[in-house]
Amino acid sequence: YGGLTFDPREGLQAQLAPFDPRVDPKAKRIVSGNYVISFPPKVDQLDLATNVQETWRHTSSSIDLNEQSKLWFSGAKAFERLRPRARGPVTSLFSGTDPLFPDEAHQVAMLFLPGMQILLNDFFIDQDKLLIRQTASTKDQGAAERDRIGDLQSISRLARAAGAWRKQVSDLSDAKLSPALEAEASSGKESLKKVMQLALLVMQANYIRNLGTGRELGTLQFVSGLNQTEQPSLATAAEALATFMEIEHKELASPFVRERLLSLMHWFVANYWAPLISEQNRDLRPLTSQDIFWTYAALQAMKAYPEEVAKAVWFKDLENLLSTALTPSSSAGGAP
Repeated sequence: YGGLTFDPREGLQAQLAPFDPRVDPKAKRIVSGNYVISFPPKVDQLDLATNVQETWRHTSSSIDLNEQSKLWFSGAKAFERLRPRARGPVTSLFSGTDPLFPDEAHQVAMLFLPGMQILLNDFFIDQDKLLIRQTASTKDQGAAERDRIGDLQSISRLARAAGAWRKQVSDLSDAKLSPALEAEASSGKESLKKVMQLALLVMQANYIRNLGTGRELGTLQFVSGLNQTEQPSLATAAEALATFMEIEHKELASPFVRERLLSLMHWFVANYWAPLISEQNRDLRPLTSQDIFWTYAALQAMKAYPEEVAKAVWFKDLENLLSTALTPSSSAGGAP
């Protein structure tokens, strides 16, 4: 799979090389950050186009949790959409005498899973401190940066990525992986659940503040890390709610966590959306597509608790408002 992967155990200046998990399932290589491409000086254009070999160099100073979480989630979704059982009416594109795509196209996404396992186990997570770092703890990193906690958005995206991969590796019966690669992928199923649980703990310990008693008073609210007076952006708060409500319902089933998340949902609507639900003010133009998309996702996640939806007098009105905004003809913009 290309030649831009490196082993994080060797530090950020590690040598770049290709990586194929089908050949070496236990290898732990990743892609991350910025790369610079260079060519030999004083080469004419014909040689440059036909003979010259370029040089790639990794230049990033850190491995960021947000970046890696997005890569991991994208890999899981690519695997989900390309695997044989999901091909449906386009199966012919992967079969026959001259297929457009190879039958094992879905296995390209497996590139991200081994790197995810080693980064989480050895670089991003400190179980003893109940810490998820914003940047991976490599040998190049200073002590101050090593214990910087992941921000709310990064923690949420990590949890979503772990859930997406856990769903895929729970059943690999159609994936046509080698026995070694299937064993390596399946072995991480329980550890991925622990990652989701830890992300939830870190979120609750660092990004929630108690306001009072009773859900009507907004018992809980999101805050921006160490600054306990600032609130996260609308999109970040909504993304966290959508992610953790889905995880609670599908993976954890904790009444305590459910109550806390639902309390946050009521606070979120009251503080971010209440003015826009009124008939007098429905102008969504100042909002971003991320604001609208993630709030709508949070509402869909909340539907897992129908009794709560029935009690939320604002639910239907807000859902209708966002549904209209997400249609292609809406001036407010569509999903990102």
